[in-house]
Parts: sequence; structure tokens; C-alpha cells
Amino acid sequence: MTTLAYGAITLTLHDDMLWTDEYAWSVVSQRREYTIAGAQIIDAGAKQSGRPITLAGDESCGWLPRTTVDALAAAAAIPGQQFTLTLRGTPHTVVFDHTNQALEAEPVWGVNDPASTDNYVVTLRFIEV
Repeated sequence: MTTLAYGAITLTLHDDMLWTDEYAWSVVSQRREYTIAGAQIIDAGAKQSGRPITLAGDESCGWLPRTTVDALAAAAAIPGQQFTLTLRGTPHTVVFDHTNQALEAEPVWGVNDPASTDNYVVTLRFIEV
């Protein structure tokens, strides 16, 4: 079960949302420089935090009802709030990534007056802290 929790609130996300950038981040930070004599110096270390976690549905899977989208929008509007994202049974402490549009939601079926049960294709962007 995929959930996003803070305080006494737990939101259930669809298990079919894809972790689109799971392998697009490296724990290794590296910098290369050359000395005045032309020798190369490579500094490397492990990053302590900052891994992006993007969860996305698409036209065929991972939809969320409007009530959940509204709750996610309210959660994302809390500046600096840390959340526990449980993904594939593993908890991750995250914040919403507001530098990269933290929440995107488009209705699966465009209607003028959506119901609370209408489904949305959602993309959530987090940063692990």
C-alpha cells in the first residue's frame, strides 16, 4: 500500500502510480578539477539527502479520486511540512518539491462540474530529506 502521512492524517495513493525517477539519481556526488600542473583531482562522497521521488499515474492507471487530489493540494500548501511516504513497504521522509511543480492533476474525463469521486491523472513530486 502506498500512503502519504503527516500528523494524524494518512492519504492512500494508488499502488499503480509509477516511481518515474527511481534510477535517475545517484547517491554519489563527484567533482573533478585539474591542478596547475595538469593532474586531475576527483573528490567524491555520498549525498545525505535530496533524492527526488516522482509518482505518476497515466491515462490507463494510477488514478486518484478528486477528494484525494483536494487533500493532496491542501497538504502541499503547508510550507516545509515533512511527510512519511510509504512506497513498496519502505518509509521515506519527504517534502513536496515546489521548485518543480509539486502536484499536477488532470481529470480523466473532462466535465464542467466534477464530482468528488471523479478520477484524476496525478503527478506528485517529492524530495527525500
